[in-house]
Amino acid sequence: MSTPLVGGDLLSNIPEITATASYQGVQQNVRVNATGMYIQDLFLSADDVSGIQEGQSSTIHVHAYPYKTAGCSGSRQRNYRRHDLFFSDRNQHYLNIMHNWKTIWSRRDGMRYMVLVNPFGGQKKGGEIFNEVVKPLLLQSTSRFEAVFTTHAGHAREVAAALVLADYDGIILVGGDGLVSEMVQGLLARPDSNQAARVPIGVVPAGTGNGLVKSLLSTAGDHHDPLSAMLAILRCRPSPLDVGLVIQDGIVKYRSVLSWAWGLVSDSDIEADALRCCCGPIRATLQGVVNIFRRRVYNGTLKLRLAPSDVNSSSQEWVTISDRFLLIWAMNVPYAASDLQVAPKASQNDGSFDVVVIRSRVSRLQMIQIFLEVESGKHLRHEYVEYYKVREMLWEPACDKGIVCIDGELAAASDRCRSALPSMHQDKQLAMSYSAMTLQVSSGQLSCWMP
Repeated sequence: MSTPLVGGDLLSNIPEITATASYQGVQQNVRVNATGMYIQDLFLSADDVSGIQEGQSSTIHVHAYPYKTAGCSGSRQRNYRRHDLFFSDRNQHYLNIMHNWKTIWSRRDGMRYMVLVNPFGGQKKGGEIFNEVVKPLLLQSTSRFEAVFTTHAGHAREVAAALVLADYDGIILVGGDGLVSEMVQGLLARPDSNQAARVPIGVVPAGTGNGLVKSLLSTAGDHHDPLSAMLAILRCRPSPLDVGLVIQDGIVKYRSVLSWAWGLVSDSDIEADALRCCCGPIRATLQGVVNIFRRRVYNGTLKLRLAPSDVNSSSQEWVTISDRFLLIWAMNVPYAASDLQVAPKASQNDGSFDVVVIRSRVSRLQMIQIFLEVESGKHLRHEYVEYYKVREMLWEPACDKGIVCIDGELAAASDRCRSALPSMHQDKQLAMSYSAMTLQVSSGQLSCWMP
């Protein structure tokens, strides 16, 4: 694998280059510095550029997707435009412009990607997003890539297990959180998992939830859409990503990069699959409302090793809660889905999971109020919402009912609940038994492309 250039001091030391080129038939002054390119009064931010290519006769083609204000609402949208700069010859100014651009982008020509596309996830637009967004931008960036369309459950895990790591500089996943989870399980189950974990993963949203990519893009203040996600990937800025190791009987059974859930959340997530054909992406919301009024209560014990406020501290403070719960929701990132900001204080690389706990003393009306504020993250202000930042979590059920979901996927279910699951889950081989399990945070174990 080649190592992409990164920002920091390197960018601050880039000298500004000025040259003269023909743009739209007029001789223009062109300046390139650490922020981007100026063509007379036009500014092209380096973050909005998908690629530059050298054409014939000393020509530079700049492919850019700048934001523009759209309509009366004032919302911003990205619009594609190719900017052609014609130089009189391949002089030193021309060469300096090309060199500065490549350095500013923090990328190298010919990056090699494995692209995995789930054409069945979400609204089944994975193939369309690949053809209309992912593939064109990869070609504009002069990247090399191999695309694989998944055909069955577990296909991504099979690809990850067989991946020749030396052939790729990164992985692009066009799908939802389920596709991400499969790839992570496959990479970290390899004999060379330490090396596999260093291959950066980028996600282009094409699933139902898209919580991980929403979290990464929102952290950078960027829009949550396939185009913005691809531009973020092409910037080649790798960042650590924490992993939650889910352990049972002393064995790591699952690796989580998004969430661990029990109670109202996991019930709604899985039971909503029965509504997949008729309700589409709103099915989980509808099922959640139904389950709030059903008000199922679960007995269990939760032990939390709190993350110290000082990251260098070795504090071992534990909190134990034995009670009746409505839900327990552990998050690695702020968003569980694009419209669910469950853990506003979470970060993908702070060495902790953020745990939201709601016990049974809350009323149905109060739960509705909490539910309505999860999108904005304001649910934390309610007195019945407990919030913990933890390094380790031990959970043990004390009832014969319940479902555990990890990264939105069914991981464990009691015998009583298993028989009542939607048909698509009836014969599924589950990763874990419905019994005590531990979640331990492995800090920065994976690498992901950050905006």
